[in-house]
Amino acid sequence: MNKYLLNNIQVKLSLLILVSFWLHACSTKKNTFTRRAYHNTTAHYNGYFNAREIMRAAEQNIYTNHKEDYSEIIPLFLYGDEAMSKSLYPDMDNVIKKCSKVISRHSMFIKGVEINRWMDDAYMLVGKAYFYKKEYPEAMETFEFIARNFKNTPARIEALLWGVRTREQTNETSKLLLLLDLIENEKKLDPVFKGQLHALYAQHHIKKKDYDKAIERLEAAIPLSKNKKQRIRYTFVLAQLYQQTGNFKNATVQYSNVIRLKPKYEMEFQARINRARAFDLEGGNIAEVKKELQKMLQDKKNKEYRDQIYFALGELAFREKEEALGIEYFNKAAASSLGNKKLLTQIYFKLANYYFEKPKYIPAQAYYDSTLQNMDKEDERYFEISEKNKNLSTLVEQIKIIEKEDSLQKVAQLSDKERDKIIKELIQKAKDEEARKQKEQNSNDIVNDYNQNKQQENNAGGGSVKWYFYNPTTRGFGFSDFKKRWGNRPLEDNWRRSNKGSAGVFDENGNLIVKQDSVKKESDENILFSEEYYLKNLPFNDSSLLASHGRICEALYTLGGIYKESFNDVPRAIETFERLAETYDTSQHISSTYYQLFRLHQANKNNQRAEYFKNLILEKFPYSDYARLVNDPNYLKNTRENQKRVENYYDIVYDLFNKEDYKMVIVRCEKSKEIFGSHHIENKFDFLKTLSIGYTTPVDTFKKALEIFIANYPAAEEKPLAQKILDNINKKIAENKPNDANPDNKIDENIPNYVFDPSKEHYFVLLVPSDKDLNKAKIELSNFNSAYFGLKKLLLNSMLLNDFYQIVTVKIFKNMADAQDYYKAVSLNEKELKEIKLNAYEYFIFSAENFSLFYQNKNTDYYRQFFMINYSSK
Repeated sequence: MNKYLLNNIQVKLSLLILVSFWLHACSTKKNTFTRRAYHNTTAHYNGYFNAREIMRAAEQNIYTNHKEDYSEIIPLFLYGDEAMSKSLYPDMDNVIKKCSKVISRHSMFIKGVEINRWMDDAYMLVGKAYFYKKEYPEAMETFEFIARNFKNTPARIEALLWGVRTREQTNETSKLLLLLDLIENEKKLDPVFKGQLHALYAQHHIKKKDYDKAIERLEAAIPLSKNKKQRIRYTFVLAQLYQQTGNFKNATVQYSNVIRLKPKYEMEFQARINRARAFDLEGGNIAEVKKELQKMLQDKKNKEYRDQIYFALGELAFREKEEALGIEYFNKAAASSLGNKKLLTQIYFKLANYYFEKPKYIPAQAYYDSTLQNMDKEDERYFEISEKNKNLSTLVEQIKIIEKEDSLQKVAQLSDKERDKIIKELIQKAKDEEARKQKEQNSNDIVNDYNQNKQQENNAGGGSVKWYFYNPTTRGFGFSDFKKRWGNRPLEDNWRRSNKGSAGVFDENGNLIVKQDSVKKESDENILFSEEYYLKNLPFNDSSLLASHGRICEALYTLGGIYKESFNDVPRAIETFERLAETYDTSQHISSTYYQLFRLHQANKNNQRAEYFKNLILEKFPYSDYARLVNDPNYLKNTRENQKRVENYYDIVYDLFNKEDYKMVIVRCEKSKEIFGSHHIENKFDFLKTLSIGYTTPVDTFKKALEIFIANYPAAEEKPLAQKILDNINKKIAENKPNDANPDNKIDENIPNYVFDPSKEHYFVLLVPSDKDLNKAKIELSNFNSAYFGLKKLLLNSMLLNDFYQIVTVKIFKNMADAQDYYKAVSLNEKELKEIKLNAYEYFIFSAENFSLFYQNKNTDYYRQFFMINYSSK
């Protein structure tokens, strides 16, 4: 019994000692061995270890799911796009929570020094988690904290390097460079950190397109990189940079280095392809390169890459000045494509530029059009190419009008026998074409596009299904006969005469309309096989011939203007305007044509010809603006001063619009017409007026104003936005949604005066129709907030708006940017928000002040307009 009691006492004493030791060790206030050992061990193996593993898995996820774009210089570092960032929110929040718990429980900050050696690592994980969430201010704050408080540890340099990455993402170039210089001036810099420093410098130089400096930095970074994946990436980028700068010899060497490092097959393939494209023609055996590419074509593994191989062969051919072969390979590349839009963009863009430089505008336009069909609209070249293509499309349209009308006139004046022969030949060609199409009906769309482009390239005036033809030597054929009949008739709008004694009936354009009872009904399939199809547009009578010449005249004038203004092709502009002046000297455009020729010959240093057209202007149009222009060099200056006065007045009206004085905007816009009459920015005044109507009237009035604006200004730069707003209004009407608290569409005398202020606190607001389940929407948003925005501590409330809607609010976001980040996350998420997405609930963001106004007014139409103008395009 005594022995049992003794053992029991010993056990209790041992437990008491252990508990006392544990309690003593748990304290973070004193620097003892036991306390350091305890907190280092528990910090590492509890929270930090798990957080680190989550971070590693997330970084591997970014690497695995990254889709490389080899048509551009690939990034040196992978951070994930916005969608990836949103998907990582739950994991990154988990990392932050675990590390925050480690820091709060195990930090031993004694006498200004952190004793626990895992604290800097925990803080680094927190900073990285914020970085991958793209919450850059929080990330930067964390990295700066580490740099200040862990001065004598490697974590300081690592934090500074991640600070550089953060500044790069926020485009703070000056601060980024200060950090880079600070790190570079460190006396003892670990080689691994030095390699990262060089790579970050290189990334900055690449962004600035300073490729020579980037090359220098990467050459220094590669030997210092211990991570094989990173070394492969650095080397590939270095090869791309050498290729970009035309140093094909070094590019070839570096692509070979990539292959030796045994990357994934896709990168190895790209290295081989680019090595071929970058081959140094002066220093190697090009036959071997071509042989390797042909061998790659036969490899089954490369079936999906055949387009890239053909493209590489095409580039080699162009570099060897074998243009015809290069074009053939480029077209094979397009035909082999399995949907690689980036490569198709490159192919078509190169072909378009090639033909444009010739210049061969018709095939150039076809290839620019194909370029735009495949190009990402965010591409920095998109707008410029789109504008060029619009001009080329108009140019090609005019050329085809001229060619068609010239050909129609010639065919109309042939004998019946000659005309029948031509028509039979065209019918046979149409049948042959139909047979060819039947054989190729299983071909993909890309092949058809290629064939179409090829036909346009080879025969600008006609293809196998076009029934007219063109011969430059026959231009104006029949016009002498036309003059004999009609004299020098002015070619103006509505100038046509009705037909006299003709067997046919003609439309307002002078085209023959064949009577229904005289034509056998043809199906869509064989209309090209009937003679009537080819006869119906021939100008057999005086009226249709006059109309044909009118179309040629208009096309010549437009064509000459495009040559001159859009492409600065002076020789073709002169040729076109000279034809117009010679052949249609009574047209409504003749004074303008003379002036264009005066300016063109002046620019071409042909003073004699310039003087000739100047005299014609002064003789025939002495009181015109053109006469003033050729006589008074200051006339244009005075005109511009008048335009400046209009623009100054517009600035005043625009300022009123920004101050939301919409009624005064409408008054001033109306007043501008009285003061200035017709002027060059009428569309801008009318657009401000239209928007102001939207802020001060019911939706149906605004809708009508938008329709009028779009009809009046179909080519105005404001038209797309006007159309977007109108489409949204029509969409809401089509959905038969009630007009909120204003069902009778009466003007509300208390229209809210919304103010756009991105710096104010913002709310997210979800509209839930009264017949839908509010609780389901709230639960979905609550779960979404917990998973993706758990650290934000967002508040979720619901309330009744009116008879038609309930609303759910999520708040508070410190500014518009934070609210938009949440708005985008909701828009991208399909997993947690099924109820909301299935029912297509509307949602908006509001500043706190605007939400208060909205809740008082309760009219979603007015706020929807405000939101579309101020938020939807941000």
